[in-house]
Amino acid sequence: MLSGSPAFVERFASIIERLAAFIERLAAFIERLAVFIERFVAFIERLASFVERLAAFIERFTSFIERFALFIGRLHTFTGRHAMLDG
Repeated sequence: MLSGSPAFVERFASIIERLAAFIERLAAFIERLAVFIERFVAFIERLASFVERLAAFIERFTSFIERFALFIGRLHTFTGRHAMLDG
């Protein structure tokens, strides 16, 4: 019977060894991929936090500019009236 011959056993053992080596390499690749994904997710989280802080800053800055423009408008109106009265 062929399945009991030493050549068959050696060939089968060789196939199993190559398969085991492939699985080890695949596992190492998956581990590296998992580390990459974890780091990428952490980067995206930091980026999202930065964008949120930037949006809040822009909102506050825009509000400041609007209030400053109103102040300048009132100041201009006041000084314009004052100039008319001084005439």
